[in-house]
Amino acid sequence: MNEPPPPPPIPEILREDGPKFETPGQKKRLEREKRRSGPEMRAIAIGLDFAAMVAGGCVLGFAADTWLGTFPRWTAVGGIVGVVSGGWTAIKLSMKLNKDMERMEAEQRRARSGGSGEGNPGGNGRRAD
Repeated sequence: MNEPPPPPPIPEILREDGPKFETPGQKKRLEREKRRSGPEMRAIAIGLDFAAMVAGGCVLGFAADTWLGTFPRWTAVGGIVGVVSGGWTAIKLSMKLNKDMERMEAEQRRARSGGSGEGNPGGNGRRAD
């Protein structure tokens, strides 16, 4: 019987060790993209998510009110559901953003102190910065 053909190689971007940069320009471009999607942009996205959920709830409620002839009952319910779901999502995303920011600050502190991971060399339990 014929053996099946061998699978194609795994693309470099999907490998565990990550992509290898051919030129310094590629690495700089990736670093620029990371800066653009920094914490400020993520905070704006959280606010837009919240606003979209509230607006979506109100629009769906208004559509239900128009169809059922019960204005403003379902518009209010949709708005409340939008505020609750938007608030819940905003809290979850804000907590994740906060955790990521703390991790980034710790990495920056480690890089400034020489990468020892020790923190304050004096050992008195206080932060060096």
